[in-house]
Amino acid sequence: MKLRRIIIKDFRPFYGTQEISFSHGKKLNVTIVHAENGLGKTALLNALLWAFYGRDGLTNDIEQPDRIVNEIAAAQFKSNPAEAFAEVTVLF
Repeated sequence: MKLRRIIIKDFRPFYGTQEISFSHGKKLNVTIVHAENGLGKTALLNALLWAFYGRDGLTNDIEQPDRIVNEIAAAQFKSNPAEAFAEVTVLF
């Protein structure tokens, strides 16, 4: 089973719907996630862990693990905060 794609919606720093496709060819089968500090690499890992294991799978260094929904997205539901949600879809 190979990881093909992850679709992240309003999870932590990811506002709106973001999609990452992973390499899956026979020769070109490695995807490198590289960026400066603070640009979402650990958030991407936490999105995957959250999709598989829920809150218990999040890394130990995550700040405010109860606040999964992106702050901008959550602010749009001030009248009913329970309607705000994050979503992570993992495709194999």
